[in-house]
Amino acid sequence: MEHRCAKRFQARFDALVYRGGGLVFQGRTRNIGTDGAFIELPDNRLTRNTLVEVEIGPDVLSGSRKRAMVVHAGPKGIGLMFETVVRIPALESSFPRVA
Repeated sequence: MEHRCAKRFQARFDALVYRGGGLVFQGRTRNIGTDGAFIELPDNRLTRNTLVEVEIGPDVLSGSRKRAMVVHAGPKGIGLMFETVVRIPALESSFPRVA
C-alpha cells in the first residue's frame, strides 16, 4: 500500500538506513515529507514491506532514528513511509500554516 498523505519537498540530506539495529546503507534523500521520503541508494538490496529505521541529516528529523516501511524499492533507491508523522524542522518554513 503506497499512498502519500503529505506533500513531498525536493531536499538533499544525508541518510542512514538501519535494519535489525545495524547500518545497512548510506544514501541521500531525493525528497522528504512528514509521512515519508525517497532515499537514493548506491546498491539497493531492500525489498517492499521491509521494516527499517532511518536517520536523516543532522537535525533534519526531530529526534534521531525513525521507524519506516519500504513501500517502493528499485535500482535507484527506496521509498519510505514513516511509522508516524514526523516533524522536519529544516523544512517547516515550507509547510502551510494551520490556524
